[in-house]
Amino acid sequence: MGRLLLMRLQAVFRYLPLVERFSGWDTEFVHQLRVQCRRGEAALALFRNWLPETQYERWRNRLRDYRRAATQAREMDVMLERLKHAAQKRKKGSSGDFHRQSQKEKSVRRDLTREEAAFCEQLRYIRFKAQKRLVRVIRSVDPHLYQKQVASLLKSMRWRGDGVEPTWAKISEIQGLAMLRKLVSAAKRASSSDRDAQGNRIYRRLHRMRIAGKKLRYVLDISKRGDGWMPEPRVQKVLTTMQAKLGAINDHVSAAGLVSRLRRKSKCARLIEYLTNMQHIEEQCAERLMQAFIRWWKRVPVDLTSI
Repeated sequence: MGRLLLMRLQAVFRYLPLVERFSGWDTEFVHQLRVQCRRGEAALALFRNWLPETQYERWRNRLRDYRRAATQAREMDVMLERLKHAAQKRKKGSSGDFHRQSQKEKSVRRDLTREEAAFCEQLRYIRFKAQKRLVRVIRSVDPHLYQKQVASLLKSMRWRGDGVEPTWAKISEIQGLAMLRKLVSAAKRASSSDRDAQGNRIYRRLHRMRIAGKKLRYVLDISKRGDGWMPEPRVQKVLTTMQAKLGAINDHVSAAGLVSRLRRKSKCARLIEYLTNMQHIEEQCAERLMQAFIRWWKRVPVDLTSI
């Protein structure tokens, strides 16, 4: 068990200097740091009964601080990447017949590109400030101290729960089933809810369902590496498909929320119009995918409630 916990905490440590120095060139480093922090949090929760409470709280807060500090930087990276792909797709789709467009159509395309560039500059500035905050959080803990505290944490591991110490196979099964039941509960609330006047309630519930699925996935990752409990292959397939669909919905909902916040702060009429149209498109995509997900979920052949 100590080996599994060490693996997760060292994975976080490995990405800290990469995020600090190179995340401006490779945005995947920030993404992986957030993923490894979530996996580390899952490992801490899994082995909580073997850890001193003070050390557990310290490490959970540290990993949470890293993850939250990286959130805004990740949001900007995702949005900039979406804009880049959209521009490439538009350019590829219209390059063949550009010479046949009227002067007015060409002017509209240039205006859209200009507003898009202004929006990208705004995102890059926010990303720059987010990186500075993230670096401050990373530098708040000396690397040598981090490794020393990891060693101290592993040395302190011993069974602190009630009764006889369970085997790894048993504890992984108990935790895995508990996470699966939480996911099922979140799914029931999401699929049975009616949309409110603002249309946000079901998205919030789908987000909780997505987070419950993520936590289950991270527990299963640890369990698989340690030869612990795993659900049936057909259940794993459903969980993988569910996470992909919910992730796509969340991408559009998050993008619409970000665009809405920036639109309210903007003072340029043309940029406001551009952001309003972008927000409308993102909301339409989220709505379409949400309806498709609910239809898919009701047809899922695996009864997770029986597990």
